[in-house]
Amino acid sequence: MACRHLSILVMVAVFALAPAVGLATTIYDVQHNETTPGTGNDCFPSPFDDQVVTVSGIVTMDSIGNGYNDFWIQEADTAWSGVFVYQNTYDLVVGDSVTLWGALVDEYYGLTELKNLDSISVHSQGHTLPAPIDISTGDLAAEDSCFAVGEHYEGVLVRVQIVACTDVGGFGEWLVDDGSGECLIEDYIYEYVPNVGDNFASITGIVHYSYGQYRIEPREAGDIIPETPVESTGDPGILPAGYSLSQNYPNPFNPETEIRYALPERAYVRLEVYNLLGQRVATLVNGPQEAGGAVVRWDGTSDEGTSLASGIYFYHLQAGEYSATRKMVYLK
Repeated sequence: MACRHLSILVMVAVFALAPAVGLATTIYDVQHNETTPGTGNDCFPSPFDDQVVTVSGIVTMDSIGNGYNDFWIQEADTAWSGVFVYQNTYDLVVGDSVTLWGALVDEYYGLTELKNLDSISVHSQGHTLPAPIDISTGDLAAEDSCFAVGEHYEGVLVRVQIVACTDVGGFGEWLVDDGSGECLIEDYIYEYVPNVGDNFASITGIVHYSYGQYRIEPREAGDIIPETPVESTGDPGILPAGYSLSQNYPNPFNPETEIRYALPERAYVRLEVYNLLGQRVATLVNGPQEAGGAVVRWDGTSDEGTSLASGIYFYHLQAGEYSATRKMVYLK
């Protein structure tokens, strides 16, 4: 009988030390709601609003550098798979794999967030993040927040491509447009000051919702890739007979080289630079181009703006169905 009482005491003690887990669920289930749009500050409320849950994911953005402990987690590279976690006492960094125990789901003026966490388990670090989802600026363009498309990507890592800055406002906010409608960019985490008319190959960031608007929040310099100017070559009235990619000149080069290619027809062009490990280090062209010859200059810097090491690199052209790769040598 004494042993039985001891077992019961041990069980009670273990239970008392366990975290308040709440309902174990997924971020998708917390976020997904396409049927009850609501109005004003109650747009697409979470089905778990005001409930305590336990969810897992990868940290995709943190705000430690801004003096806060807010962060975002995501469980997959799909819609409805990310969520904002409001101020806690844990210093988490991008790439951490975590489980949030006993998190309260709260609709804060239309933003679904997790807060008042009981505890966090960090399972491992340095994980590859979910791939950003390509969307149009028009997906986030509506002034009225109660529309389904923007809600799909709340808390999710996304990317818009071939956009131009159309307005620069105050408070670190600026607008870009890919032709489908203006989208708000905010520098809550990473500050970037554009000029009206600047063109960008792509902008990546987390979709956040605040003050009645969805917005993209870039995380670092590599999330904002300006469009590299492409110069036309040759007689505009004479079209190339076929696709071609020329050897860069000079080669080896320092500090700059020219890459020339030709398009017999209008095509979507991607010109990228890779290192010997097959890792993409720079995107030089990413967008539609008219037929004709073109030349792009590269100065040996990465998408993040850092100077790369001396060595062998490969530049790869993808234009429509045409694909070609050539080798070049960068010497410092």
